[in-house]
Amino acid sequence: SKYVAVNLASALERCSGDTELLSQVVSETFEKARTEQLQLIRTALQKGDAADAHFHAHSIKGASATIGFDGLSKAAKALDDLVKGGTVEGAMPLIEELQEQLNLAIEYWEKHTQALANALERCGDDQELFYQIAKEMVQDVIPSQVEGVEAALAGGDVKGLHAAALQLLDAA
Repeated sequence: SKYVAVNLASALERCSGDTELLSQVVSETFEKARTEQLQLIRTALQKGDAADAHFHAHSIKGASATIGFDGLSKAAKALDDLVKGGTVEGAMPLIEELQEQLNLAIEYWEKHTQALANALERCGDDQELFYQIAKEMVQDVIPSQVEGVEAALAGGDVKGLHAAALQLLDAA
């Protein structure tokens, strides 16, 4: 599977730490791109309408950057950079990459949302407890485990790397 370039921490910051708002904005952004904007871009490209393609690609670029989906924003920017110059020549591979990045982002978001719900459920739906554990994991546990992975890599210790990677996976 391909890597999804995402920075939810910055997106959450832009939503003033409101996870429900972030969830709503992400869902609306993906839904609009999936059900409207990509088809409008394809139609514009078929008609040779670079200006219309630019309008919608630029919109996806900005909205996806705002919600922290950098890979999706980068794919939209590549298309936007081409069509804002007034040409649609060579745009088809870029719209296909944009479609793929959107699909990956949606899949990532669905998995993230489910994992978050499962983790919260394991905390008895106690958000304070959940955030306390998450903060401890981010500040202490995971950095320590990453150090273990790095040390095993540096030392060529395959068994140690495997053990450290399993611990990191378990923590995640």
